[in-house]
Amino acid sequence: MESNGKHSELIQLRQRLQEKCEYHKRQLEEFQDNLRSVTATLELLEGKKSKSGSEEPLIQASALTGLSQNEALRRIAKAYGGKFRVKIAKRLLLEAALVENPKNVSNIIHTTLKRDDEFHNVDYGVWELRETKKPTLIEAAR
Repeated sequence: MESNGKHSELIQLRQRLQEKCEYHKRQLEEFQDNLRSVTATLELLEGKKSKSGSEEPLIQASALTGLSQNEALRRIAKAYGGKFRVKIAKRLLLEAALVENPKNVSNIIHTTLKRDDEFHNVDYGVWELRETKKPTLIEAAR
C-alpha cells in the first residue's frame, strides 16, 4: 500500500515539474523576444543593419504555433509595435507551419487582413493594427 502512495506522490511531483518547465519556457521565450527587440532597436539607433542583411523577426515562430492565422498576425503586429511588413509575416507563418504552401502565403495574409476590420493597409506590404478605442464608463452607460 505504501508503494501506491509513493507512486501517486511521484506522479504529482512529475506533473508539478512539467508545469514549472512550461512556465519557464514561456518566460524564456518572452525574455528572448524582448532581447531581440532591444538589440534591433539599438542597431537601428546606431545605424547598423542586421547581420544577415535582411530583417530579423522580433518574435519567434514557435510563439505562433497552435494559433489561428488571424491570431498569429495580431501577435506579429503587437511585437512590431502595431505595424509590420508582410514579408516578415510570410516568413513567420511558414516557419510556424500555419500555412502549408509557400506560393499562397501572400494571398492568405492579404485576405485575412482585409477581412479583419482592425487591420488597415498603411503602405505597399505594410499593415497596421488599428487601436480599438475602449468605451468610457459614460459611453458604455448610454
